[in-house]
Amino acid sequence: MNHATDRTETMTYPAGAFMACWYPIQAANHDDTEMAPRRPPLSEIPLFDMDELAALREYAQTLDEHSGPRLQALVNQLDEAGRRVPLALAVHPDRVLALKHVFPNFTEVLEEIAMHLGLARIAAGDQAGLSIPPILLVGPPGVGKTYFASRLCEALQTSFYETSVSSNSGGFILSGLDMGWSNGKPGLVFRTLLKSPVANPLILLDEIDKARSGLNSDPLGALYGLLERHTAARFRDEAVTLPMDASHLLWVATANSLDGIPEPLLSRMTVFEIPLPAPEQSADIALGIWQSLRETNAWGRHLDARLPAAVLDCMRGEAPRIMAKRLTRAAGRAVLDGRNTLAPRDMR
Repeated sequence: MNHATDRTETMTYPAGAFMACWYPIQAANHDDTEMAPRRPPLSEIPLFDMDELAALREYAQTLDEHSGPRLQALVNQLDEAGRRVPLALAVHPDRVLALKHVFPNFTEVLEEIAMHLGLARIAAGDQAGLSIPPILLVGPPGVGKTYFASRLCEALQTSFYETSVSSNSGGFILSGLDMGWSNGKPGLVFRTLLKSPVANPLILLDEIDKARSGLNSDPLGALYGLLERHTAARFRDEAVTLPMDASHLLWVATANSLDGIPEPLLSRMTVFEIPLPAPEQSADIALGIWQSLRETNAWGRHLDARLPAAVLDCMRGEAPRIMAKRLTRAAGRAVLDGRNTLAPRDMR
C-alpha cells in the first residue's frame, strides 16, 4: 500500500559499506532488441564547474603533506573522468511493467515507476532523461526488496550501486569525511558520481531503519539534502568540498519497518509496503529466481530451465530469499545424484 501519495516528495566503498544481496545481480542487458529498440545518443550534463575544480587544485597545494597529496589525487581523478557525463534515458514503461510476472507483490511500485517514465517520454520522447522519485520499500526480511531493486535497475538500463546502512555507524558513509582526519575519504555519493558511466545511476540504501546514529554523527544526515533536487545540484562531499551535481541520482531504500525512520526523511520518499507473496504468486517468483540463478552461475547452463510443478509446490508461500537458498541446494543435490532436472526430493 502506498502511504506517501500526498507527501512532498565494479566500485570501491569505505570499509564495511558494501553488502552483497543473496540474489545474483545480473548486468543490465542493453542488447534487448525486442523491448529496447535502437536508442538515440545520450545527452550529457556537467557534474562540476571547471573554475571550482581549479580552485580546489590550488587549495590542495596548501594542505599538509598528509592531506594534500590525497586530495590532489582525487582532483586528478576528476580531471581524468571528465566534467560532462551522459544521462541514461527513460526506457519504455513496458520494460518495467514486464517485471510484474516475476514480482507480483511489487506491482504497485512498478506501476508508479511506469507512470513517471510515461510522463517523461510524452514530454521529451526518446530524449527524455531517466528520473524517478525516491522510493522506500518496507517489508519483512526475505520478501525480495534487494533483489527487486537490482532487477529494477536492469530494466531501467542504468548503473547500480548499493550500501548497507546497518553496517555503517559513521555519518560519513554518504558525504565523506574531511581529509584533515587520518581516515578522511570521500563518501558513497562522490564515489558513485566519479565512477558511474551515467549521471543518474540507481543507489540502493539497504535497511535504513537500522541506521545507528552516534553522538556526533548520523548516517542518514546527508540524505535530507540529497533527496531535494535543488540542494542535491550543489552537493559537497566533506572530503573533496567541490560542489557536484547529484540531483540526477535515483534513490531506492529498503526497511523492515518504519519504526525509527525520521518523519522528515519519510516525507521526501514515496513509501510502499511490500507484502510476502501470496501462495498463488509463488510459482512465478520461483521461476524468476531459478532463471536468475541459472544465468548468473557457471553451473546454470548444465541444469534444465524448467521446474516441475511438484518442485514449485514445495515453495508455495515462501519468501523469495528462502526460495533462492532452497533452489541452490536442490541444484547441488540433483547434480550429486547425476541429474540435470530438479525433483521434489531435492527440496528437503
